[in-house]
Amino acid sequence: MSTKHNRFQREHDTKRYRPRIVIVTEGRVTEPAYLRRLQMLYPDVYMVLLPSNTQSAPYYLIKRIKEYLDRAPLEGRDRAWVILDVDQWPATQIDVIRMWQNRDKRHAVGMSNPNFEYWVLLHFESGAGILTQEHVNRVLQRHLPQYTKHLDGLVLTRELVHRAATHARNRHRTHDTDELPPPAGNTTMYLLVEGLDER
Repeated sequence: MSTKHNRFQREHDTKRYRPRIVIVTEGRVTEPAYLRRLQMLYPDVYMVLLPSNTQSAPYYLIKRIKEYLDRAPLEGRDRAWVILDVDQWPATQIDVIRMWQNRDKRHAVGMSNPNFEYWVLLHFESGAGILTQEHVNRVLQRHLPQYTKHLDGLVLTRELVHRAATHARNRHRTHDTDELPPPAGNTTMYLLVEGLDER
């Protein structure tokens, strides 16, 4: 057997046993752009980002991730994540997310209130008193003057990610992932980062 073939087999085996995180996002631009940067910081974790579409209601997010997991079930240390904003979803839609999360300890939710950009803002400051989407966007522009939905200007580092996680955990009043939605000026995205650091 050739050396080249042996090397390929070792690389294939290594990738096969990397923890897998399956992620579906409500947003079609900002969240995927952020997660692609995050993946580069954690090469030992295999992130599967499901394609976005125009159906962003919680019901459809759960439908998409369930369809994927029916074909490729979670194994070992794999996890499944739904990432979304609180928005104006009625309680029935939030219940869909909550029930899916409670069905399996490997299911997790990164929910931001008021929006995902609030999580991005926490990379730079504590986020205290910032409760509306307009306020988030205004303050974020101070840190990222060239900010667009594609996160232009954001150079992600582990230091920044850990700072955001610390800010988010300090602000999350319940510290309980079952308590959805989080109150205004909070996000559960820090749980994703903490999970990545444990792997």
